[in-house]
Amino acid sequence: MLDPYKRLEEILKEDKSWPKPYMYKFIVPNSDNKVNAVKELMPEPNKVVMRSSKDLKYVSITMKTIVKSADEVLKLYKEIDKIEGVIKL
Repeated sequence: MLDPYKRLEEILKEDKSWPKPYMYKFIVPNSDNKVNAVKELMPEPNKVVMRSSKDLKYVSITMKTIVKSADEVLKLYKEIDKIEGVIKL
């Protein structure tokens, strides 16, 4: 099975300036407590912006935080993958 994060990992690991700010963006279905599930996985952020879609079916979450390494970025994305319906941008 192909690793969907292989290219992202290569790009992130080329950068040797860790720790550094990183911005995560997600579109989350506004149902079944999925927004809270995503929020619980997030590290302590510097800034979080949440916006609901007009029909309230989705919530966009943008978070900017300091991460220690490329592995930390990938770990969060892989945990988010376990929540059905979340779109990572």
